Amino acid sequence: MEQREAALLAERFGKENIPQWEEWGCHVLPADRLHLPGHYVFIYPPRADSGVRLGGNWPILVDERTGECRFARGVDEYRKMKAARPL
Repeated sequence: MEQREAALLAERFGKENIPQWEEWGCHVLPADRLHLPGHYVFIYPPRADSGVRLGGNWPILVDERTGECRFARGVDEYRKMKAARPL
């Protein structure tokens, strides 16, 4: 799966799971500093002019093989993503 396709899946997942997605003008961006083998990792900042500042939101992960989307599973997984290096 290409990253562009994974981004579309992550965007759809965000819209389905974050009620304020449209209101805040969220969009997905590759999380360049977070890595998890076998997954694309995306963050979802709000529009700059929305006045919203998100904090503590878990990144969206997309399985490279299946396209399954999910949020990061807690602090331990997030720390592993921060510590990992890209392949």
